[in-house]
Amino acid sequence: MSQTTHLLNRTQAHPHTASADTSRTYATRLLRAEVPIEVVAELLGHASPQTTAEIYSHLNVEDHRRVLLSAGIIRDGASVR
Repeated sequence: MSQTTHLLNRTQAHPHTASADTSRTYATRLLRAEVPIEVVAELLGHASPQTTAEIYSHLNVEDHRRVLLSAGIIRDGASVR
């Protein structure tokens, strides 16, 4: 286990359950907190960071869309400016 992973396990609320929902929530929160994808991949037991990137690639799109909606730049996917 890497030093970074060990530190995260000690400082983060690490779920000790096999629940897929809990794992997704945990990974999502880590990625939104800008934890390196390599660390998240290791925590989740993924074979590579590429696997993690493919599974969670929707986060960037969803996060950007939420920001644009809240700023009034888009509405229901259409531009308002």
